[in-house]
Amino acid sequence: MTRRIPKGYWVYLPPSKSYQAAKRKVEALRKKGLTDLFIMGKGSRKNAISLGLFKRKSTAEERFQQVKKLGLKAVLETQYRRRKQHWLDMKVADGKIATVAAITEIADGLPQAELTQRKCQ
Repeated sequence: MTRRIPKGYWVYLPPSKSYQAAKRKVEALRKKGLTDLFIMGKGSRKNAISLGLFKRKSTAEERFQQVKKLGLKAVLETQYRRRKQHWLDMKVADGKIATVAAITEIADGLPQAELTQRKCQ
C-alpha cells in the first residue's frame, strides 16, 4: 500500500490569460518588494506566477499572508510524495511482556518504523 505524505508547500498566483499579463503582474509585485518570482511556462498552470516552494507549512503560510495583504488571491497548495507502507498486525497474549519488548527493540532499530500498540477489540 502507498500513502501520500506532504513533501512541501507551493504558493502561487493562478494563471494569467497570457504570458505578457503574467509578466506585468511580476513587474508590479517586484515594485512592491516581492522577489523570487517565476512564471510557469507550460502545463495546466501555464502563466501562473510561482511565489515559492517551502518545506515548512508555517513559512508557506507567511508568504501566502504577505501576498494576501497586497490584495492578491494566492493559492497555497500542499505537494505530496508517495511512500510505500507495510504493516504487521499481531495479537500478543496477555502477560507476554518479553514478546512486546522484542518487537519494540526491533522497531527501535528501524528509523522509519512506527510501533503502535492498541487493545484488540
